[in-house]
Amino acid sequence: MATRKLVVKTSDLRKAIPMRVKLQAALLAAGFSFEEVTTPGAIEFDHTPPLGLRRVVGNDFDPPQHAPQYITPRAKADHRKKTSGAGATCADSDVHKIHKARRLSREHEEFQARILAPDKKRDERPRSKWPKRQIARRRK
Repeated sequence: MATRKLVVKTSDLRKAIPMRVKLQAALLAAGFSFEEVTTPGAIEFDHTPPLGLRRVVGNDFDPPQHAPQYITPRAKADHRKKTSGAGATCADSDVHKIHKARRLSREHEEFQARILAPDKKRDERPRSKWPKRQIARRRK
């Protein structure tokens, strides 16, 4: 009697790769260190452009807040630097850009209100007449 060997295929033992492992592999391929990838909270996801600079359309933003092409994984320190600035100043940070956009839009709204408001001072004063040109006199 011949004994049969049990043949096991690799495909029979292969499990589906969990989403967490796929994400870690993608982050490693993107240049993050193994320590950053495996430490919880070491990588944060950044919206580019920031949500504060996007237009609100209905219940979402334009572009949408969860659109993958506008989300960038960053190391926690890099994300903090991009959001709040280098430390000494907030120049060229997301916070600075958001505040500047709000300030400019507020100033623009005030300017529009001034331009569109009726000018009461102009109506109160009488219209001036152009001075008449006097005829030159001849001297003899």
